[in-house]
Amino acid sequence: MRAELRELAAAGGGVLVVRHGGQPGVGRVGGSAYRDVTGVEPAADSGGGGGHVAVRPSWSCAGCGGLWPCLVARVELAGVFGPVALATYAVERMTEAAFDLPEVTAAELFDRFLVWTWRPC
Repeated sequence: MRAELRELAAAGGGVLVVRHGGQPGVGRVGGSAYRDVTGVEPAADSGGGGGHVAVRPSWSCAGCGGLWPCLVARVELAGVFGPVALATYAVERMTEAAFDLPEVTAAELFDRFLVWTWRPC
């Protein structure tokens, strides 16, 4: 799984998780590579193939049961994505989680999904 995502990232300049008709797939859209993980499968894949993926609608980790993205998922995602693609991916997941978790504040979602992606230059 990780090698596949790395190949897609190299080919398209970044990996985006998108949804189209509910069918999983791997391909390119507008020059960007994507991997779709929809349906009954976990909503987001950390790319490491170790099972640390998001389970919707709770956004818990299938691998360890903690809040997703857990520490393992964060490390795996950071190893797959470049800094801009990582932040973009995290914002997309945060937006999905906002719809699934209306009781969680925007500040909590921001801290959980995006703050960890920032790295000083």
